[in-house]
Amino acid sequence: MLGGMNASQRISQLDATRGIAAVLVLLSHVRDTVGSATLPAYQQVALLLDKLSLTPLYLLWGGHQAVLIFFVLSGFVLYLMLERQNLTFFGYIGKRIIRLYIPYIVSIGLAVMLNALLSNGSLDGMGQWFNNSWSNPISWLSILNHVLLLGQFDTNQYNGPIWSLVHEMRISIVFPLVFLTVRRFAWYKNLLGYGALSIVGAISSFTLPVVSSGLGSLSLTLHYLLIFAVGALLAKHRSTLTLRFQTISLRVQLTLLAVGLMFYIYGSKVTRLITDDKFLIQDYGILPGAVILIAIAAFSPYSARLLNNSIMQYLGRISYSLYLTHFIVILCLVHIAIGKVPLPVIVLTAIPMSFLVATIFYRLVEQPSIEIGRGIGALRFKRTDTIATD
Repeated sequence: MLGGMNASQRISQLDATRGIAAVLVLLSHVRDTVGSATLPAYQQVALLLDKLSLTPLYLLWGGHQAVLIFFVLSGFVLYLMLERQNLTFFGYIGKRIIRLYIPYIVSIGLAVMLNALLSNGSLDGMGQWFNNSWSNPISWLSILNHVLLLGQFDTNQYNGPIWSLVHEMRISIVFPLVFLTVRRFAWYKNLLGYGALSIVGAISSFTLPVVSSGLGSLSLTLHYLLIFAVGALLAKHRSTLTLRFQTISLRVQLTLLAVGLMFYIYGSKVTRLITDDKFLIQDYGILPGAVILIAIAAFSPYSARLLNNSIMQYLGRISYSLYLTHFIVILCLVHIAIGKVPLPVIVLTAIPMSFLVATIFYRLVEQPSIEIGRGIGALRFKRTDTIATD
């Protein structure tokens, strides 16, 4: 038993954590849609939201922080998948890519279709952030780039949140190498190695435009290898971490939670003061908080009471579908109703609509892709080596 839970229950807790992160991304885009509006009526609202971002309430709409949670969780889960399921490389690739790619490509097709039907270009008064999507002409080249995910392209054009999936799918392909290094070498050697790669990615993003254009850049992919490796390290040392959490008091765990939240909420703000708002550098301030929060979710016996309930598990099930579709819902509602309905009403309506659409998308698209992935993942080989988890 791990922290009073079996392995599958603990993964359920991580699924719930992913669900919470998806909700935070949704709220961040609701906030950004209102906050970026240049309509005079909403300038005071935007200023208020900026001030509230300096308070702990920023936890509710810290979208980039939530994406780092996704990446650490992916590293954790992928390590367990390769450790436990004895997959061939092609079985792993088939299972992972199809699990991600089928829902992704359906969401892109949906976004392109709705873009063509509802958008006539940029919306006056909505600001540059919002108008990064559904403003440029639809082209076969842009669609091909979204399908192949090979080059550097404008990930905002049809469905902005997919930028993180570009890195998720790229890193998934090379993750078996991450698994081997994490399994073989000590934790500090992995942190030094992947930390060095992350720094190379950060430096190249500032100095080499050829590999650093946009949120889908190769520099970012190299940088995010570190985040996945950290998740894999948590998975490798899960038995030790579980025992540690069993022996520390609730008071100590609450103190650790407070420290994690401080890094998670304010880490990026401190690094921005130091580094003049460099996008990648802020991750070094956020990452300790993300690691602490995931460790508490995964290994603390107290977290089971909060995360293993029906609501949290529902959020976990639809988390990927919610991530893929929520911004499409926001784009649709704003393009349909702006000028007729107050913007705050539009974005608040988008919240329940996003859950409804995500639930439907999960049942019709994501769940069948999971079944296909399981079938492909059944292509296994018998492995004779023994894997140490600590």
